[in-house]
Formats: sequence, C-alpha cells, structure tokens
Amino acid sequence: MFLGRSSSYSCESHPTLSSKVFPNASSLSAPESTSRTGALAAAIEDAAVVVEYPEEPIGIPAALLPMDVPAFMEVHIGDEIGPQGRYAIVRKLGYGSFSSVWLARDIQSAPSKYVAIKVLTRQATRLVHTGIIREARILEYIGLRSKFRHGGDKCIKLYDTFVCETARNDTGPHQCLVTEVLGMDLNHFRDRYPGRALPLPVLKLFLQHLLTSLDFIHFGCTLTHTDLRPDNVMLAAPFSDEQIMRILKEDPPEYYPPVLVLGREVRPIVSQPLPALQVPMDQLVFKLADFGHAQICEEEVTNDVSPRAFRAPEVILQCGWNFKVDVWAVGCLTFELLTGSQLFTPEGNAAEGITADDDHLLRIMKIQGRPFPTEFLAESHNRDQFLNADGTLIRMPSKSDPRTIAECIRDSKTMGDSRELVNAAAFIERCLQYVPEDRPDPIELLEDPWLQG
Repeated sequence: MFLGRSSSYSCESHPTLSSKVFPNASSLSAPESTSRTGALAAAIEDAAVVVEYPEEPIGIPAALLPMDVPAFMEVHIGDEIGPQGRYAIVRKLGYGSFSSVWLARDIQSAPSKYVAIKVLTRQATRLVHTGIIREARILEYIGLRSKFRHGGDKCIKLYDTFVCETARNDTGPHQCLVTEVLGMDLNHFRDRYPGRALPLPVLKLFLQHLLTSLDFIHFGCTLTHTDLRPDNVMLAAPFSDEQIMRILKEDPPEYYPPVLVLGREVRPIVSQPLPALQVPMDQLVFKLADFGHAQICEEEVTNDVSPRAFRAPEVILQCGWNFKVDVWAVGCLTFELLTGSQLFTPEGNAAEGITADDDHLLRIMKIQGRPFPTEFLAESHNRDQFLNADGTLIRMPSKSDPRTIAECIRDSKTMGDSRELVNAAAFIERCLQYVPEDRPDPIELLEDPWLQG
C-alpha cells in the first residue's frame, strides 16, 4: 500500500466559490490562455470589473469587494506572519471557500519545525468573533481533553492561533490556525482505487480510526462534528523536516501567469500539497479534521447541519438532533467508500413541485422498506410540510428505486463475497436506524462483527 500525490489540500467543508459575472463589465483578467478549467471569478461590482482567478481571488481592495465574495488574505512565499514574524511561509498547500492553507516553518521553535497554517477569510474571521465559527476554541479543547481520554490522537492537532490584523489590500483581520502538517484528504486518497471504492482492509482500518475519534469527541468532549465526509478526514503525513526540505528543493513553489487587477499585477500561487510518502498499510493513520461546524451538544438542537448526502432524517424533519447524526453519517460514508457511490443523492424537481427534502425522505423510506415510526414523527416540528397523517409523502417524486442496502451494494459490483456483503450491509443498517437512540454508539460499532472480521 502506497500513498500518492493529491491534486488539492482539503481545507473547507463548503462548496467552491461560485463564479460571478456582471454584464457590460470591462475585463482586466489575464489573456484567455492563462485561464484554467473551473477557474474562480471574483467580481468587483462597484468598479464593474471581472477578474478571473485560477484559485482563490486575491489582490482586490477590500472596499471594492461585494459582501458575498470572500476577502482572502494575499499571502506571499517568504512572508513571516504571526507574533514577531514567527511563521515563515514556504509553500501553498491549498484553499477552500473560506480559507487558504499554507506550509510554514516555525522559526522560533527549538528546533524549528514545519507547520500548516489555515488562514481564514475576513468574513469567516467575523464569524469567529461572533461565536458562529469556534474551530480554534474547539481544537484547543480537544487538545486539552486528549490528555485524559483515548482517541484524541485521531483528531487534527492545533499548535497555535493568532490574528493578522492588517493585510495587503486592507482585507484583514484574518484568523489563523496553526496545526500539524497532514497529508491528502480521504477524497483524493480514494482516487487511486478502481471506482474510487476502498479495498476492504483499508476501509475497515479507516472506520476503526474514525469511530475512535468520534467516541473521543462525543463522550470525551461533548462535541458533535456534524460535517463528516471524505474531504474532512486526512491522512497523517509522517514527514521529517529533512524530507520536507528535500521536497521543497526538488519541487519549489509554482506560480500562475500574472493577473492584472486594477492596474496592479498579481501572481497567484499554485496549490502544491506535499507528495505522500510510501507507507505500508499497517502504518496508515486517518485523522478527523475541519471542526469549523462542530457543535457542543449536551441537549438536542434543531438547526440545519450536515452535507445533504450525509444528513440524518431528524435534521430534515426538525425532530431535534444530537451526536447520533454523526453515526448516521458514518453509515452513509461507509456505503460510499465501499461502493464508490453515494447512497443518497436527492434531487428536487421544480416542474413537479418536488423539493430535495421530499426526494431525500422518499429515498430514506425506500432504503428502510418501511414508513417513519409514529413516535419519531411525533417529535417533528415540520412534518406537515412533507408528510400526510398516515406518514406518506405529500409530494411523491415520480422516480423511486426501492432497493435494500444489500441490493445497492451488490449492484455496485465492488464486493464478490456474499457473506462479507451481508455483514457490511448489516453494519450500515445499524448506523441508519430511523430513531437516533436505536443507532449504536461509536464504541459499539467498533465491536461490530464485520469490522472485527
């Protein structure tokens, strides 16, 4: 088993920044030959300008940015940021909708070491100040609790936090999180396998590490992650400083062709995740990352959480949710990594008046083979929007595919062993129980016969 190179470093749980184009805008972008497929477009509305970027938009004065366009910090290779210039930027690892991630050298540590720095946009930093985003505080708490309970080592480790109050183009302030350097995310790791389905030994190892981390955050920290998906699980990167130095020498930072922004030339930096080392399978370590949406949950809450494909029914029906939404997501994630396809891919149909929630609820009922339990629906705050008194859907999507989980796995043709298939389906079914209290705790899932086999 060997690790390869990832095409990007996952640092966010949000969709890619959408392109914005204003009519009659005069383009100040670089020539078309410098554009790349899927390039982001940052629109400066007041100046009637469209600037195309290959990655996150930088170089735009903050005063000209529309409120819905994130203000990224313009970071240069060689910048020294943090208290007394503690962290020297040496490489760009990646970016997301609300942050960019950089490899830096901590020049004040003894001996100096490499770290990763997640630099939040101005908008995300404001959410930190209002308490909506609490990732830094949560990671600090995880670090503290890991001293007293097993499993904290399967979560990303935070070293430091600071705020860049000033920045180029007046985009500050920017909250910065300094963490250990990790490798590629699980979404890119699975690209190496046919159909993007993990081999069973790797999948079971991943689940053991994930469930260990969930047991720790649920019962050691009273936290619910709420955003479990392949992008938010990372491979630990066993790089020594000497290996990183050699990589930087052999593969120095790369730049895109210059982009002209309001008469100023800006050189976007290419994301270059560290190439993975050759690691035997028994030395693979998966770590849970991106706690930007994690919530402290001692009681049930009703706000909307989780990516659509991994969203539990109690969230859709506003029944009140707790940490068992993570267990539901484990079931969905297991199916996806086992087959290469998502179990739930709900779609709305405006012509039929069908919402994505309608389709999602139908797909859940078809997989379960039975309607929602009466006692479960009694807790719903919005059941009348979706369900009749008898539990049937008010708006019935025209397409339905009533298959069991075992049938869905069999149709994927990724498993030939019928006994293994049945046991895998049983594991997923345990995670996808309608009633949250009927779903096992992570520690119970660790003892499941399929994982132990």
